[in-house]
Amino acid sequence: MFEIVVCLQAINSSSKSNVKTLKSNFRSKRSSTILSSLAKTIKNLSRKISKFL
Repeated sequence: MFEIVVCLQAINSSSKSNVKTLKSNFRSKRSSTILSSLAKTIKNLSRKISKFL
């Protein structure tokens, strides 16, 4: 799971806010919030990747 976070940080610095929310959600152990913020991060990431393709 944290590999994804590291990849996001490497790909785009604008995803830092998403990474921060992911990390704080991991600490608070709210699985539904973790999943929703992870889904948001993946959506943003896939948009950025599709621009490069």
